[in-house]
Amino acid sequence: MKLPYTICYLSDAREGITKEEIQEIFDKSEENNNECNIKGILLFRMNKFFQVLEGEKELLIELYDKIKKDKRHHNIYEVYNRKTAKLIFFKYDSQFKVIKDGKQLEKVHEYLVQNKSNNRVSESLKTILEPFVLFPD
Repeated sequence: MKLPYTICYLSDAREGITKEEIQEIFDKSEENNNECNIKGILLFRMNKFFQVLEGEKELLIELYDKIKKDKRHHNIYEVYNRKTAKLIFFKYDSQFKVIKDGKQLEKVHEYLVQNKSNNRVSESLKTILEPFVLFPD
């Protein structure tokens, strides 16, 4: 593989998006991304998507261009679009809507630590990601 690359973004789901549409997004993205050797996660919670993509730059740029044109979401906030030191995720996973266990949380935390550009961005990301995490009581 060429130098690892990552794209990470948040977006708002289109108003009125159905559970069936979200499940279709999950199913298609997981199938297509795993076939193309793209790694990462896709989360959905409180009408927001959070996605991490890792892999070869050319593939990710092409995919991200398609994602940005998808009418099922808007207000895309790009967190990262750059080279990364190493891949964090072993495959692409979109079958969970929130981070439910320590292993999932550890992967997201590892990703954020590795790609942290400065403390202000890191703290903002923690706040943004809070709705995606089920914290134990």
